[in-house]
Amino acid sequence: MIDKRIIPLLHLECSVLALLRSASIQLQQRLIKSIKACVIAYLSYAGDFYWFSVSRMKSLT
Repeated sequence: MIDKRIIPLLHLECSVLALLRSASIQLQQRLIKSIKACVIAYLSYAGDFYWFSVSRMKSLT
């Protein structure tokens, strides 16, 4: 099952890819670094949320 919060990110990714096709190499590199930072931050948040949920469920049982 796809997390509904990921869907806007997929739309954003498609928009960014369209921009990358027409952008300069320097701009492409800056955008790629920015995208990587966003993905890392999102995955970190998702991982923290997952472990918080797991520990919360364990404490309830």
